[in-house]
Amino acid sequence: MLPSLHDWRAAVRRVLARPGYSAIVVTILALGIGINTVVFTVADSALFRGLPYPNGPRLVDVYNMDPARKFSFPGLLSDSFAEWRGHPDVLAAVEGSSRANFVLLGGAEPQRIGGAYVTPGLFQALGVTPARGRLFEPADGEPGRDALVILSDRLWRQQFGARDSAIGESITLNDRAFTVIGVMPRHFRFPAAQQLVWLPTPPRQAGRARLDTIALLADGVTPDAAQARLDTIGEALAKERPRAAGWKVSLVPERGTRLNPPIRRALQILTAAVIIVLLIACANLANLGVAQALARQRELAVRAALGASRWRLVRELLAEHLLLGTAGGAAGLALAWWGVGVALALAPTQLTVWTPHDIRIDGRILLLTAAATLSSALLFGILPAWRASRADAGDALKSRTAGGAVAHGRVRGALVIVEVALSVVLLIGALLLIRSFVKLAGVDPGFSTRGLATAALEVPADRYPAAARQAFCERIAHAVRAIPGVTAVSIANGVPTAGGNIHFGELEAEGREKRPGEIVLPDAVVDYGYFETLGIPILAGRAFRPGDPPAVAVVSQGLARRLADGGNAVGTRFRLDQGDWYTVVGIAGEVRQSRQLERDTQFEMYTPLWQPAPPVATAARPPASNAARSFAYLRVIVRHSGDMAIAAPLKAAVWSVDPAQPVGDVEPIDDLLAASLAEDRFATLLMGTFAGLALILAAAGLYAVLAQLVAQRRQEIGIRIALGAASADVARLILGRGIGLTAIGVAIGLAAAWAAARFFSSQLYEVSPHDAASFGIVPLILLGIALLASWLPARRALSVDPASALRME
Repeated sequence: MLPSLHDWRAAVRRVLARPGYSAIVVTILALGIGINTVVFTVADSALFRGLPYPNGPRLVDVYNMDPARKFSFPGLLSDSFAEWRGHPDVLAAVEGSSRANFVLLGGAEPQRIGGAYVTPGLFQALGVTPARGRLFEPADGEPGRDALVILSDRLWRQQFGARDSAIGESITLNDRAFTVIGVMPRHFRFPAAQQLVWLPTPPRQAGRARLDTIALLADGVTPDAAQARLDTIGEALAKERPRAAGWKVSLVPERGTRLNPPIRRALQILTAAVIIVLLIACANLANLGVAQALARQRELAVRAALGASRWRLVRELLAEHLLLGTAGGAAGLALAWWGVGVALALAPTQLTVWTPHDIRIDGRILLLTAAATLSSALLFGILPAWRASRADAGDALKSRTAGGAVAHGRVRGALVIVEVALSVVLLIGALLLIRSFVKLAGVDPGFSTRGLATAALEVPADRYPAAARQAFCERIAHAVRAIPGVTAVSIANGVPTAGGNIHFGELEAEGREKRPGEIVLPDAVVDYGYFETLGIPILAGRAFRPGDPPAVAVVSQGLARRLADGGNAVGTRFRLDQGDWYTVVGIAGEVRQSRQLERDTQFEMYTPLWQPAPPVATAARPPASNAARSFAYLRVIVRHSGDMAIAAPLKAAVWSVDPAQPVGDVEPIDDLLAASLAEDRFATLLMGTFAGLALILAAAGLYAVLAQLVAQRRQEIGIRIALGAASADVARLILGRGIGLTAIGVAIGLAAAWAAARFFSSQLYEVSPHDAASFGIVPLILLGIALLASWLPARRALSVDPASALRME
């Protein structure tokens, strides 16, 4: 039977009668519920929710996996779409997309916006319908057809003021007018949040370009069954195309997000961490509840002796805890509304952009919060209520230190052990991440960052074809170099941590036996002054210079060692995946690249910007470029005096050459380096916050237990002092209890942390998941906190007056 109206009224009176206790309970529960709601909101959107499209459960990502099964490429070559579309009994649809940037004209200045080329049937495969207008038809995008575009809700509101008449009007992208035929729903995101326009592109018009590919499974076909069928089909195709032998089309179901593995693992770890914090909070509240039940033991015993049923007493206590739980849950939800905004401000761009859902508190999260609130209230309320209802009237009326108090003490001690053990797990995890982040942040980037800034420069290929692009960029470099305070200017396709091509494949050095296995090469295409502008040292050989023949390269120290087995690699020739040969003309210092790439497979190679690069793609490894794109993606790199605002003059210099040329945000290189650590910083900051909160809760729980112990044994302590017990003996009694409980909890927590540490390995940089320093420091921290939490009750015990204690009932 649920608590009655009378029980609720009594609960309200008791809550108001003890404002201090009620405030502590509500605060602890609000913190636990609030941070859980924040993390669950982020994790739900990023990890647990399916695709927000009607056909989401039947959609799969299509990947190309290499013969060694070590790495894979998303998507298919566009000329292979027909092969896989020819099996409708397995795949009802096979559609592709390719992200692109566009120059939106018509405003005060040219605006760069994100968009995507999509095959005409992609939206139908997703099962989405436009909020206004229509979707693409099969013939849209064919040569001779009208130039059509579908807008996002945000761009429709921004450019057309949310007018329905926008359908049929035009918008200028890349100097070309496109007719608006549709507007997508407000929260539609595909493939990421920054896509504001979609243009049609038939696969057969894109040559051998690679398109990110999704497939719609036929009705009744499971992903495993589809994979098995496609394996058989792939074997037959490999016989027709021997160069593709061994490559496998792999289906990845439920493509809810394209987050990279490290941030997915970080979110999983943080989700587990906040659940642990909530459990610690519940254990702490249960401890407080047991203390309150013990304080009311006589009252409950007298009521039981007067005829109150045990269930009646349990109902009243449960009503009180449910009332406090509801207040704590409401406060936690209010905290979460604010906390989600803070979390998104701290979150890396990858998390906020690449989730298919808007990250916000919705009905699912409200239900989860309600369930967590109810569960927490029952978890911390039912134990105290049950034990208090078992009080024996005779024992309770005889003495304040009767057996019931001893039993309560054992229960509270067990709860403290649980809190300490869980805190150890969180603290070790946080310390591992902190040590890893410190090491990562301390890595020498390999170049001088002072006064170095960069801006994206996406040159429209239709306005500046390859023949005219060099002259155009040289005019921009000349204009930027004329800015007072600028000391060097360079143009490249990327800068460290922010751009450049990436090659996956097999490395072969001329005259040496080929080494099977994967290699990752961040490949920067740079101009002649790149190394001087960035301050990257040339350790052997030389940098690029005008007149260099095609297919020359500067390589990093690591790649040079791999090419020449520790010898001088200058003059060595190498190639990737049996492509054309590069000749090494120089060896550059190591430069820090992407955080996600392992050091032993990450090498740098540089090729000259104004030389025709030899093709390295094969049928087995799709090229990184996409013929549907119409931009050359470059970066202007500027070194200046360091104490000047470079953004405005840099943009003005570019626009003095071409007023319609879009310029991306001008960013200091230091900001790009900081952004490359955003995922690690996010996980470390949140994990550290959770661990600190757990430590505070555990210390508070231990203090409460020991303070109650002193209150319960006041008479005994007074008698000991009256009989001549030394102060050290009395202090040892209290300190021993606190240190003993902590030591047991630490031992259990260390064992649990050792077992769980392997889950942190993917998040760590040059730190072992069983790092001795972390596992050694945390017990010392816990024992130090335990000593402090125990010393205050011990001092209170030493101040007990024997005479007053002996006069107690």
